Amino acid sequence: MTGTSGLAVPRRRLLALPLLLLLPARGRAATGPHGSDLLPVRAQLVRGGSLLDVSTVVEDAPHRLVRIRVSGQGAPAGEVVLPTRYGGDVPIKVLALGDRDILLAETDGNGGTGMAQRLGVIVGVDDAGRLRLIGIESLQIQDSTTCESEARMVGALTALAGGRLRFACDYARKRGECGFRWRGRPHRERWSESLGYDGRDAIVSSLLPSGAGPVQTATYAARQRVTRELTRPVTDLRRVRLSSTGIFDLASVRLR
Repeated sequence: MTGTSGLAVPRRRLLALPLLLLLPARGRAATGPHGSDLLPVRAQLVRGGSLLDVSTVVEDAPHRLVRIRVSGQGAPAGEVVLPTRYGGDVPIKVLALGDRDILLAETDGNGGTGMAQRLGVIVGVDDAGRLRLIGIESLQIQDSTTCESEARMVGALTALAGGRLRFACDYARKRGECGFRWRGRPHRERWSESLGYDGRDAIVSSLLPSGAGPVQTATYAARQRVTRELTRPVTDLRRVRLSSTGIFDLASVRLR
């Protein structure tokens, strides 16, 4: 059989293509941010342990999800499961947290017409040697559900000296295409805060500073609820009641 390029394609290969499409999962070494294939991810997840290999298995049926697994000498058992709204793999970044590393995996959050959110799911190994979720942050929100106003929120997690993390956030709401009907007013908030991990339950933040804006206050409150959800070891993000934490509602915070 001859295609448009003029190259002959054996009939046997054509018959094999539908079988390939039926494969439910595909595994590979996890890659860095943006899914680059430059280097696989290796991390010292266990306190005082050796470097471990991090891999992901992508499943499209019966559910769209990604399984994060760790292998190597002293690797913890089990896996972390993250659902994905649109399928595909998740980018993973390694952050140093004192005498251990943690993983920051990006996945889909709230979504719909005019709404898109990216969550940063923090994966670590606690002092009991258990692989688990230890934190969830909102890294990006784009809200244009109405034409009257639109909001954008961008957050970033970076490692700090002394075994802490820095969460920096920039939020802005402005008039939309039909903003003449909007009764609100433009709003901008920028802040950063320090997060820590004691090796037991989940990531915790410093006290909310006086004078914090409404979006920072809502972000702090959502993190507190997430921390309570993660007090017990959780390895499957689907088991976390995210809709009750407020993390999905950060773009629609009532502004002063």
